[in-house]
Amino acid sequence: MVSSFKNIFKTIVLILSWIIFSPLFLFLSIKWRVPKLVPRIILTTLAPLSLLIIFFVSRGTYDYYYYNIKRGSKSEIEAKTGLDFPKFKTIEKRHTRFGPAFNGDFSMEYTVKFDTLNIAIFYQQIENKIESGSTNLKDSVFVYWDRYGDGIYSFNFNDLEENLELIIDSNKEEMRITYGCM
Repeated sequence: MVSSFKNIFKTIVLILSWIIFSPLFLFLSIKWRVPKLVPRIILTTLAPLSLLIIFFVSRGTYDYYYYNIKRGSKSEIEAKTGLDFPKFKTIEKRHTRFGPAFNGDFSMEYTVKFDTLNIAIFYQQIENKIESGSTNLKDSVFVYWDRYGDGIYSFNFNDLEENLELIIDSNKEEMRITYGCM
């Protein structure tokens, strides 16, 4: 009778520790040798605390990737402009966040240097966009290409959530990217 009470007590303690604090469950299950090794590993991995930790770490990793690497990337700029940009190297980068992290307001500025391979084709694509009158104003999205002076092009993309401005200097083969959300 005492041993059955002891087994019931161990089972209750293990269940509660599994639900509340999985490291304690792991420690006690190793000490008491209940359950066997494989179920112990599976239960520790699937414990609620472990699942929460896995969720928050994966969410944090995705947020870091999106907010610090993907946003303002070459692929995102190409999607907004509709052009294939030549390879470029970042010369200078400044990234600023406004307000709390969950707010999402940010501003980033890049200065990049273009690779000169096939750069003339790229500038011709820009000229074609300007000549075709690529201004687009629909669904609260404003997209505009323009030319200033000798070899300086600009692109503006504004919608309700974000804005993108590109200043391309074909003489220096550089581009200044200003991207943000307010």
